[in-house]
Formats: sequence, C-alpha cells, structure tokens
Amino acid sequence: MNDLFVTEGMQSISARDKILRKVISNLHAHRNYANAYVAKLVIEKNRIFTENSNRSRGFGNLDPTSFEPFPKNPPVSKVFRKIGLADELGSGMRNTYKYTKLYSGAEPTFAEGEVFRIIIPLHEATTATVGPSQSSKVS
Repeated sequence: MNDLFVTEGMQSISARDKILRKVISNLHAHRNYANAYVAKLVIEKNRIFTENSNRSRGFGNLDPTSFEPFPKNPPVSKVFRKIGLADELGSGMRNTYKYTKLYSGAEPTFAEGEVFRIIIPLHEATTATVGPSQSSKVS
C-alpha cells in the first residue's frame, strides 16, 4: 500500500498508518477471546478487511452518527490506552472514517454480528505499483 501525501491541518500525516493502527488495535481490543474464530486482516487490491469473533449487541452496519460505543474487553482496552495504541472509547471508528476518507476518498464499513467486520475501500492510487515495471528491466 502506498503512503499517499495527506495533510491534516498544516501537517503531513500517514493516513495509511493511522488506518492500519486503528484497525489492528480494534481486532485485539474488541475480540471475543472465548471464541476460536481466527481473527483476520486481509489486504486486497481494492480493499482491506478484517474479521474477528464478537460479542454482538446488534446486527448490521454501524452508523458513525448514531453509534454508541460499548467496551467489549475493558482490561485489554485499558492496556491499549496506556501504551498509546487506543484513545477514548469510540474514537477508533470516528478516526477510521476520517482517515479512510483522506486516504482513499471512500467510507469504511463496520458490520456487527457474530463476526465483526471492517472493510476499508482502497482507491487505485493507494495500491498502484511504483517504480519500473517488470518488462522494462534490463537482463
């Protein structure tokens, strides 16, 4: 994944790194560790998606405007906050929306159910190959 030039206010940031940090932290902080379902983070050409077991409080896509955060693993979340990998409850979803819009121009999907899914759409520029192509290399 390319690290596109993105600014937040007057400062250049890595939206890619911020998205991945939030998504990976979410995999650990909100996982249902009593379930043997294997947590996944998959990077494809047009999207990143995660899946992990979940103690669901509802089903379907979450709306960031009406979302009510619920701590699923308070001790794990507390450790993540202490080491700087998490902020306040619910900020991960808001920040993932913010940085995904800056990075790929689209909105992520958060879907709650027995398996919690996050889908981060990727724009062609975010995954384009940079540098010489295989056909232009000299033998």
